[in-house]
Amino acid sequence: MALDLIDDLRTRLLAVMPEAGPALAQVIPQVRHTWGGTEPYIRKRDPAQQSAALAGALRQGQPLREAFATAGLSRRTGFRYLNKPHR
Repeated sequence: MALDLIDDLRTRLLAVMPEAGPALAQVIPQVRHTWGGTEPYIRKRDPAQQSAALAGALRQGQPLREAFATAGLSRRTGFRYLNKPHR
């Protein structure tokens, strides 16, 4: 079991990219220095992926209710995504 989020992330990255070891050894102390002692908020879902899923469902002609469900969004959040200005 990992000691914290950073250790868990390092372990998972090294499992798929063993060559990343030297870079991680350099970056992880910097991350700990920047974020150490704080309680950062980590989203459960990526808003960009949800937005893309919503757009895809709407392009396929799904009704709003189904498109929101496909993207994993509540009705209220779905309408917020639709009303958000495009960047």
